[in-house]
Amino acid sequence: MSAKTILSVEHKVKKSKNLKKAFEDIMRSSIYVGIANDSSKNGRKDGAPTNAQLGYIHERGSPAANIPPRPFLEPGVKSAKEKIEKGLERAAKMAMSGDEKGFEAQMERVALSSASAVKGYMRSGEFAPLSETTIRKRLEKIKKSGGTGSVIKPLIDTASLLNAIDGVVVKE
Repeated sequence: MSAKTILSVEHKVKKSKNLKKAFEDIMRSSIYVGIANDSSKNGRKDGAPTNAQLGYIHERGSPAANIPPRPFLEPGVKSAKEKIEKGLERAAKMAMSGDEKGFEAQMERVALSSASAVKGYMRSGEFAPLSETTIRKRLEKIKKSGGTGSVIKPLIDTASLLNAIDGVVVKE
């Protein structure tokens, strides 16, 4: 009885190279969620600090300006933890199967989904209340602009900060 070849050495080497490349692609890829300094969404028309600066102030607070911390980035991402983990798992499976385009597309979906989760958290999260002075100024601004809205929320005034949140995939 002769021995039967089950797997050739050449096949093992090829699979090993693909696996190594998949690990390298995964390890070099990072997802960033927030406001990039060089983003076109960072600037503001009202002459105020940039959205990245405002995001930092709101995230950490500013005792000098009497602004309490209102973290939204990390809690926003954590609010979609399961969905993000499943998306990353799908991306890893695509990379391991050699589907580089599928891997990149799935990573982009996870990045956008993460940014969307942060925006959702900004709209619905529980934050330290605004001061009476801030509320009064916002109501005056609404009245001056001819608006009729009276719902005033922390982190959302002009929606510029909200709209500046983005998710990107970076290969490092």
